[in-house]
Amino acid sequence: MTTWFESNPKSEAMLAEERLILSTTELVHNAMERRNMSQAELAQRLGVDPDLLRRQLAGECDMTVRSLAAMLHQLNAAMNLDDAFAQYADESLLLARVFTDADVRHDLDDVLTELGVDE
Repeated sequence: MTTWFESNPKSEAMLAEERLILSTTELVHNAMERRNMSQAELAQRLGVDPDLLRRQLAGECDMTVRSLAAMLHQLNAAMNLDDAFAQYADESLLLARVFTDADVRHDLDDVLTELGVDE
């Protein structure tokens, strides 16, 4: 069976990057949807060019942790990485919690499952 993905250290690192980019941008999009906020409104609140925000959320340019924190703050959301664990070769769970309201929490694993991304 031929596969398009060749597993090697470089490709595994790239895949890890893409998974994190996808899950992060999806979290921002979900928070925007819950707050009924457009990209234009979020860009205005952040004081950034709307095209920069569009490119960040499309994964076309890098997003800093500071810019992510600013986005989540404007969306009245937060991403708690205090309990995050790196995924080990023994397939330990990757834990990261997203708090959008005091009573609404989503596990990163649930988001990845919803996106159809296998770990």
